[in-house]
Amino acid sequence: MILKSVKTTAVFALVMLLMLCVCASAGIVDQKTSTLKGSGNVQQLICDAVVTLDGGIYTYTYTLTYDIGPATVHIYKVQNPNYASYYNASNTPNDAGIFTNPANGNSNWIGWQNGALDVGGSRVFSYQSSRAPMDIDVYCYAVDGGSAAIGKTLGMGETIPEPSSLLVLAFGAVGTGSLIIRRRK
Repeated sequence: MILKSVKTTAVFALVMLLMLCVCASAGIVDQKTSTLKGSGNVQQLICDAVVTLDGGIYTYTYTLTYDIGPATVHIYKVQNPNYASYYNASNTPNDAGIFTNPANGNSNWIGWQNGALDVGGSRVFSYQSSRAPMDIDVYCYAVDGGSAAIGKTLGMGETIPEPSSLLVLAFGAVGTGSLIIRRRK
């Protein structure tokens, strides 16, 4: 009887631990600060990228700060080499220098255009996806006419992670383990 109670407690503890792991997956997943270097009119911008996870949806947020250069940046783009789907693309602050949000979908580049970002200014660009960040960085760039500053930042991966399948696998392992223990009796 005591052995059965210990087994039940162990199984319950394992299930609670797995549920805690799944719940802990919400929040910041990855972050990176990178420098976009250029020459001519757009010389340097700083890109702070943060990827958060909430309810299985990844939000990619890029804070672009214009550091050095005499020109106004009109375009900001992030590479999407796997043509992964994205949606809810936005930018802030929403004022006269607004950038046009990219259309939802899947393209090689996610680009905010027709905006105005001057030296000393900052803009926040974001989008959502079901895809986690890649293990490698993707290119991003800021453009003013013929001048551009280029760097690397976080971008979407090619596969959709399935944390829920790990939970199913764990429950299957617990069930198989209990069957093995019962058969040994």
